[in-house]
Amino acid sequence: MYICLCKAVTDHDIEAAVIAGARTMREVQRSLAVSTGCGTCASAAQIVIDQTLAKTVHPASDANASGLRLQDLTKTTSLPLSMRPDRTPTSHSTQH
Repeated sequence: MYICLCKAVTDHDIEAAVIAGARTMREVQRSLAVSTGCGTCASAAQIVIDQTLAKTVHPASDANASGLRLQDLTKTTSLPLSMRPDRTPTSHSTQH
Protein backbone atom coordinates (compact mmCIF):
# COMPACT_ATOMS: atom_id res chain seq x y z
CA MET A 1 0.00 0.00 0.00
CA TYR A 2 1.23 3.49 -0.75
CA ILE A 3 2.11 5.42 2.39
CA CYS A 4 3.63 8.50 0.74
CA LEU A 5 1.95 9.55 -2.49
CA CYS A 6 4.28 12.50 -3.05
CA LYS A 7 7.36 10.24 -3.24
CA ALA A 8 5.60 6.97 -4.20
CA VAL A 9 6.80 5.09 -1.09
CA THR A 10 4.99 1.92 -0.03
CA ASP A 11 4.74 0.17 3.32
CA HIS A 12 6.97 -2.56 1.85
CA ASP A 13 9.62 0.04 1.00
CA ILE A 14 9.58 1.31 4.58
CA GLU A 15 9.72 -2.24 5.99
CA ALA A 16 12.71 -3.02 3.78
CA ALA A 17 14.52 0.12 4.96
CA VAL A 18 13.95 -0.82 8.61
CA ILE A 19 15.07 -4.40 8.03
CA ALA A 20 18.17 -3.01 6.31
CA GLY A 21 19.02 -1.04 9.46
CA ALA A 22 17.02 2.20 9.61
CA ARG A 23 15.62 2.75 13.11
CA THR A 24 14.15 6.26 13.02
CA MET A 25 11.96 8.33 10.73
CA ARG A 26 14.97 10.46 9.85
CA GLU A 27 16.97 7.37 8.79
CA VAL A 28 14.06 6.11 6.67
CA GLN A 29 13.70 9.58 5.14
CA ARG A 30 17.37 9.59 4.15
CA SER A 31 16.93 6.44 2.12
CA LEU A 32 13.37 6.83 0.83
CA ALA A 33 12.46 10.55 1.13
CA VAL A 34 9.17 9.49 2.73
CA SER A 35 7.27 12.39 4.31
CA THR A 36 9.56 15.02 2.79
CA GLY A 37 6.90 16.42 0.45
CA CYS A 38 3.64 17.58 2.05
CA GLY A 39 4.24 15.61 5.28
CA THR A 40 0.71 14.23 5.52
CA CYS A 41 1.99 10.65 5.62
CA ALA A 42 4.36 11.11 8.58
CA SER A 43 2.12 9.37 11.13
CA ALA A 44 1.35 6.43 8.81
CA ALA A 45 5.04 6.04 7.99
CA GLN A 46 5.92 6.08 11.70
CA ILE A 47 3.36 3.35 12.37
CA VAL A 48 4.97 1.13 9.72
CA ILE A 49 8.42 1.82 11.19
CA ASP A 50 7.23 0.98 14.72
CA GLN A 51 5.43 -2.20 13.62
CA THR A 52 8.45 -3.40 11.66
CA LEU A 53 10.80 -2.71 14.56
CA ALA A 54 8.47 -4.64 16.87
CA LYS A 55 8.54 -7.63 14.51
CA THR A 56 12.32 -7.58 14.19
CA VAL A 57 13.36 -7.21 17.84
CA HIS A 58 15.15 -10.59 17.76
CA PRO A 59 16.77 -11.26 14.39
CA ALA A 60 16.13 -14.77 13.08
CA SER A 61 19.84 -15.57 13.07
CA ASP A 62 20.06 -14.71 16.77
CA ALA A 63 16.93 -16.32 18.19
CA ASN A 64 14.79 -19.37 17.59
CA ALA A 65 10.99 -19.63 17.71
CA SER A 66 11.02 -19.77 21.51
CA GLY A 67 12.82 -16.44 21.68
CA LEU A 68 15.94 -17.95 23.22
CA ARG A 69 19.22 -16.64 21.93
CA LEU A 70 22.25 -18.87 21.64
CA GLN A 71 24.48 -16.46 23.53
CA ASP A 72 22.02 -16.45 26.47
CA LEU A 73 22.18 -20.21 26.67
CA THR A 74 25.94 -20.48 26.49
CA LYS A 75 26.49 -17.88 29.21
CA THR A 76 24.98 -20.06 31.91
CA THR A 77 25.27 -23.60 30.63
CA SER A 78 29.03 -23.52 30.17
CA LEU A 79 29.47 -23.41 33.95
CA PRO A 80 28.99 -26.41 36.24
CA LEU A 81 25.54 -26.37 37.84
CA SER A 82 26.91 -25.50 41.27
CA MET A 83 28.72 -22.41 39.90
CA ARG A 84 25.90 -20.88 37.83
CA PRO A 85 24.90 -17.42 39.05
CA ASP A 86 21.21 -18.32 39.04
CA ARG A 87 21.79 -21.36 41.28
CA THR A 88 22.83 -21.71 44.86
CA PRO A 89 25.32 -24.44 45.71
CA THR A 90 23.79 -27.55 47.21
CA SER A 91 25.26 -30.19 49.45
CA HIS A 92 25.17 -32.54 46.45
CA SER A 93 27.66 -30.36 44.57
CA THR A 94 30.67 -31.64 46.53
CA GLN A 95 32.27 -34.93 45.69
CA HIS A 96 32.29 -37.74 48.31
